[in-house]
Amino acid sequence: MDLLNICLTSTYFQYNGKHYKQLHGTAMGSPVSVVIAEIVMQNIEERALSTCRQTIPLWLRYVDDTFTAVRHDEIDAFHNHLNEQNTDIQFTREVEENGKLPFLDCLVSHNDNSLRTTVYRKPTHTDRLLDESSYNPTSHKATTIRTLTRRAQLVCDSTDSLSDENKYLHRVFTKNNYNNDFIRRNTHRPTTTTETNDTATPTTTATIPYIKGMSENISRILLPFNIRVAHKPITTLRQLLTNVKDKDEPRNRQGTIYKINCSDCQASYIGETGRNLTTRLTEHRRATRKDDASESDKRDLINELYTMKQLKPHPRVIRLLGCVTESGALLVLIEYVPFGDLLGYLRKSRGLNDTYFDDPDIRPQTNLTSQQLMKFSWQIADGMSYLSSKSGIKKAIGPTESKSSPLKTSTGEIITDKSRLMKCWVEYYSELYGRSSSVLPSVLDCIERLPIMFEIDGPPPRKISQRQSVTYRLERPLGLTFSDACEAFRLTISLKKTKVMSQDNAATPAVTITDYILEAATQFTYLGSTTSNNECLEVEIGKRSGKAATNMAKLSSRLWENNKLTTQSKVAVYRACIVSTLLFASESWTTYASQEKRLNIFHMRCLRRILSISWTDKVSNNEVLARANIPSMFTLIRKRRLRWLGNVYQMEDGRIPKDLLYGELESGSRPIGRPKLRFKDVCKRDMLATGLPTDNWELHAADRSDWRSVCSLALQAGEERLKAEADDRRAKRRAAMNKATFLSEFCELLVQVVFVGQLDRHEGSNLKID
Repeated sequence: MDLLNICLTSTYFQYNGKHYKQLHGTAMGSPVSVVIAEIVMQNIEERALSTCRQTIPLWLRYVDDTFTAVRHDEIDAFHNHLNEQNTDIQFTREVEENGKLPFLDCLVSHNDNSLRTTVYRKPTHTDRLLDESSYNPTSHKATTIRTLTRRAQLVCDSTDSLSDENKYLHRVFTKNNYNNDFIRRNTHRPTTTTETNDTATPTTTATIPYIKGMSENISRILLPFNIRVAHKPITTLRQLLTNVKDKDEPRNRQGTIYKINCSDCQASYIGETGRNLTTRLTEHRRATRKDDASESDKRDLINELYTMKQLKPHPRVIRLLGCVTESGALLVLIEYVPFGDLLGYLRKSRGLNDTYFDDPDIRPQTNLTSQQLMKFSWQIADGMSYLSSKSGIKKAIGPTESKSSPLKTSTGEIITDKSRLMKCWVEYYSELYGRSSSVLPSVLDCIERLPIMFEIDGPPPRKISQRQSVTYRLERPLGLTFSDACEAFRLTISLKKTKVMSQDNAATPAVTITDYILEAATQFTYLGSTTSNNECLEVEIGKRSGKAATNMAKLSSRLWENNKLTTQSKVAVYRACIVSTLLFASESWTTYASQEKRLNIFHMRCLRRILSISWTDKVSNNEVLARANIPSMFTLIRKRRLRWLGNVYQMEDGRIPKDLLYGELESGSRPIGRPKLRFKDVCKRDMLATGLPTDNWELHAADRSDWRSVCSLALQAGEERLKAEADDRRAKRRAAMNKATFLSEFCELLVQVVFVGQLDRHEGSNLKID
C-alpha cells in the first residue's frame, strides 16, 4: 500500500518551464491508472445501485460509458443520486432523441419494444482513413478494410442495416483511393482462427522499421523459420505534429558534449558527460576554485599523482587514469566511484539506528547499516596501508587540522598498521555521526583473530591466511567464545530457535549458553535439504519423495488426465516439476543401491500413471521408458553426480568440496566394521557402471565441455546396459516358469507346477512325489 500511495501521489509534469504536481486523479498513461479507475467505478456503481430508490432494469458499463434504462420522470433524481456518490466524479447524461441513443460505436434505437443496433459515427467524422498512397505496408491497409467490415458484421443486427453499412464503407474506401479489386478481396476474406497444436513450433514475432521493397523481402525470408515480421512506420505525422512536451534547456540535458573556453587565452576544453550538464559544469568550477595554493603544495600533489599513476591496480584504491598538469587548471581523470564522496554519503546518512550507534529516538532513514560502516573502515584501512607501503601517502587525508586525523597519531606519525587504522576510522565515523561509538575496544583488538570478519569485503589477515594453507580448522581465539563475540557486537542469540546437532556421536551434545542448555536436534533442514545426525539419506529421500508425490497429485487433473496434451508435453512437465523436486541436491548424495532402487520404483510408478498403463497391461519397464523417451532413475542420478564431480575437480585448491573429495585421515583409524560409503566411492561405482575410466578421469574433467560430452556418451552406454540386464532378468524369470510338464494319469490334464492341486482332487491315490 505504501508503494501504491507513492505512485498515486507523486505525479509531476512540466509546462512552460514550470513544474506542477497533480493533486487529484491518476496520471494519464500510467499502468496503474486503468486498474484504479476500474476499482473506483465499480465502487461508485455498487454504492449507487444498492442505495437507489428507483428500479433500474438495465445497466451496462464500459470503463466510464454507461448505458442504462430509467423512467422519464426519474431521470433527474437518478442523475443527482449518481453525482452524490463522489464529489470529484460528476456524471454527464445524454437522453435519447427520436428513439435513438449512441453508446460507444453503436447506435441503439428502439421500436415496438425491441432494440436495434447499427454503426454510429460522430458528427465530426470526416471519412478519412489510411490512404492507399501512404508509406505503409500493404498488410496495414488490408487490415483497415477488414477491421471496419468486421465491425459492421458484429454491430449491425439486421440485413438492411448491414447492407447500408457495406455500401457506405465502399464509398469511404473508394474516397481513400482503394481500387475495387483490393476492396473486394479484403471485404470477403474469411476470418481465420488459430488452433492449438502442441507439436507445432511456437511463432516468434520480430518488429522492424518499414522500408518499402526491403521489408517485404525480409518477411518472406524469415517465414520458413516460423518468424512473423511486424512492420513499424519510421516517421508519421503524429510524431511530427503532436510533440507537445516541453523541451529541456541545453544546460539541463543529459548525454551532451560541451566545450569550455578559457577567458585568458585561446585554449579550450571539450568534454562529454552522461549526467546533467549543469552538475558537470559546477564540478569544473569547483575544481578550478583553489587557485591560491602554494607552489610547493602543487608540486607535492603532482608528485603524488605521478606515484599513484605508477601503482598497480588495487581493489581498495581509486585508480588514476590520467592528469593534465602543465598548463592552465589542474585536470585529473580518475576511476568512477559509486555514491561519489564517501564522507558526503555518510553525512547524508545521519540519523541511523543500528547496533553500533544506538539512539532509540532516531528512526532509520537510509539503507546504510552498521556492517557497511565496518566495511568502509576496513576497506579504507586496507587501501591506506597499501599506499603507505608504496610511498604513495605524503599527507594525511581526513578531517581539518583542528581534529585528529584518522591516518595520524597524536604525535603526527602516519599510521600504517591495519588494525590501528581500523580503530581510527571507526572513531572518526562515530565523531562524524555526533555520538560515541558503542564498539567495545576488546572487539577491535581481536578483529584479526575473528573468523567472522571474513564477511567483510576484504582479504583475510596474513595470520589467518597462513593457518588456512596448513589446516582445515581455525583455532579459536583464547578467551573468546561465540557468546562473547555476539555480546561484543551487540548481537542477541535466540535460545529457543538455536539448536545443536552432532553427527556420528554416541553421546548427546550438551551446549550451554548463559545457563541454558540448547536442544539437541536429530534433523536439520537447510535450503530444502535435510541432514540427519546418523548421516543417513533415508529421511531426505522420504521427504523428497513425499514432495514429488504431492506435486504429482496436484497436476493430475490438469495435465496427466488431459487427453488434449501430447505425451511429449506431459513428460517435459514431469521432468521440470517432478524430477527436479525428487532429485533436488542429489548431485552430492552418497546413495546405496537399495535407495536408488527405491527412487526408480517411484519414477516408474509416475511414468505409468502419465502414460495410463496399469499393471494388467503387462508392459515392461523398458517399454515404459521407451514410450516416455526418458532414462531410468539410475541414469538421472549418475548424470547429476558425475557432472558435480567434474565441477568439484575444476574448483580451486582450498575449496571445501574439493578438500573433502581428496581429503584423507591425517592420523588415527576408521571405526571397526564396514567403512561408510564415501562420495568418491559412489562416483567410482558410477564410473564402472557407465564405462568411464577410473584412473585418468581427471584428464577429461579438466575441460568442462569435454567432461560433459564424455559423460553423456558413457551414460547412454550405461543406460543401454541397464536395459539389456533387465531384459535378461525378465527372460530368465519366464524360463523358470516354463518347467517340464507331464500328463496326469488320473484326469489326463497337463500338470505344470501345482502338484498340490492334483493331490487335493485325487485324495487317496497312489501318486507319489519324490
